[in-house]
Amino acid sequence: MVEQKEDAMKVCLEYYREITGKWYADGEYETKLLHMYEIFREVRKMRDARILPGLVREHSKYIVRVEVPGHDANCPHLIV
Repeated sequence: MVEQKEDAMKVCLEYYREITGKWYADGEYETKLLHMYEIFREVRKMRDARILPGLVREHSKYIVRVEVPGHDANCPHLIV
């Protein structure tokens, strides 16, 4: 069972083009997941399903930078 917090945390995402690495857009959403690895896994699933916040559905694949400013163990993470 996945542990969840009572209050949601904001997850900030930045999208970079896969070939050039140039910044493309950003988005954010809220999650109640407790551990950073669970949040990273959640973002990877959204990227693979092509339903990232801030982008249209069925978008191209992007490199995603994930940051959770309100989390005690926050550290930027790239999903390639």
